[in-house]
Amino acid sequence: MSTQVKHRRGSATEIAAGIPAQAELWFNTTDNSIHVGDGVTLGGHKHTAQSAISKYTNLQSTSVTKMVAGETVDSTVDHVVGQIWHTGTEGVWKVSSIAAPMTTANFELIATPSKSDSTVNNDVLGYLSYENNTTGYNNTGLGYKALQANTEGFDNCVVGVQAMKDNTTGNRNTAIGVDALAKNTIGDHNLALGQNALGYNTEGTYNTALGIDALEYGQHNDFNIAIGQYALLNLDNSTGNTAIGYNVMPTATSGNSNVAIGLNTLEKQDGVSSNTAVGSEAARFNESGTYITALGNKAARSNTVGTHITCMGDQAAYKNLDGTHNLAMGFTASYQNVSGSYNTSIGDNALFSNTGSSNTAIGSYAGYNITTGTENTFIGYGAGFTGSQKVDATNTTAIGRGAFTTDNNTVQLGNPSVVGVGVGANNMYWLASVPTTGIWARGSVVFNLSVVAGGSMGWMCVTAGDFAGTPPVFKAMPNIAV
Repeated sequence: MSTQVKHRRGSATEIAAGIPAQAELWFNTTDNSIHVGDGVTLGGHKHTAQSAISKYTNLQSTSVTKMVAGETVDSTVDHVVGQIWHTGTEGVWKVSSIAAPMTTANFELIATPSKSDSTVNNDVLGYLSYENNTTGYNNTGLGYKALQANTEGFDNCVVGVQAMKDNTTGNRNTAIGVDALAKNTIGDHNLALGQNALGYNTEGTYNTALGIDALEYGQHNDFNIAIGQYALLNLDNSTGNTAIGYNVMPTATSGNSNVAIGLNTLEKQDGVSSNTAVGSEAARFNESGTYITALGNKAARSNTVGTHITCMGDQAAYKNLDGTHNLAMGFTASYQNVSGSYNTSIGDNALFSNTGSSNTAIGSYAGYNITTGTENTFIGYGAGFTGSQKVDATNTTAIGRGAFTTDNNTVQLGNPSVVGVGVGANNMYWLASVPTTGIWARGSVVFNLSVVAGGSMGWMCVTAGDFAGTPPVFKAMPNIAV
């Protein structure tokens, strides 16, 4: 025959007043729970049946006083560690310990109530949020310490842990993200979206920061736009900058009116104003160069201190380091130039190999083969783009497709296939015999390519004509001396 064992029992009130011995079990006749003693704790440690847990862990009460007494809106219950109580206008609380009698010291406030005020249209929810407001109105906040210090600020919209927590009188700000505009006190008309966006701004105005850490550390910036992680990360006391892309102008601590768009653009620049870089890594390593316009992937990427640089095209002026007053337009135009200055290259690969100064090249591959030459002019597709081009030429001009120069201080018109030059209606040709076709004006000259000592140097047209109708008349020019 089995043996029946009975344990000490009592109501919830009776058990709460006693201390069960260590490992002693007491049965609660109020709610059929078991209390396990440790010889120290009043009422022991309560173990509630699984079926009753939901009843005792998420409770509604009308006040903190009734919560402490265990009074819900429809019954009275025992307190259990971890139990959650919703008290309406007095916040959300969690039971942290058990005592007899219970006091508010046995509870932890885990969320303040929604501070909705129909008179001034504020609605803020979050633990320690909006604690100090006096006359602020039209504010919306959600998150731990959101708008905590706000007193008079108005028309603010805040979402995130500690978002705008230090704001006092700043107005018309929007902050979304952990610590977004966290340090703002009086700054107004700012938009911060992302963790730490405009995090240290205190009084700056009309800034837009979209991205984690965008415009994070500046305190006094105005009228700046930063879109992308780390964009304008360290900028302070500056105005009118636009930075769009990952890691754009993160080093700059000061500088005004810069435009940087693209991955890592103007990454190393600091203390410089009015530069424009658009394209991935455009002017990436510029430190102090001024008057820079770099448009294109890696345009002017290597420049550090060069000034007055204008380049447009993929990798245009790519290696320019300290060269000044250079213009490069086209794919890899002036690619190799490092220190050369006052160069103009327009066209894909124009002046590609050049490192000298004061050269002008217009046309694809124009001046491509020149390396250390100076004061040269190349006009036309491939002008100077041949192995015959003098690479260190000085003061030469080559005009026409494939034209090139082989000596200093010379002018070359056209490539080796060109046999004539026209000036107005007249022509100047180089042929092996008197012409028999074409239209010729009086005074046109044909030089004899087959000239020999004692022979004629060429022919001159003395009567205009057209070989297709009335032919022109040519007369031999004087013979070359024997």
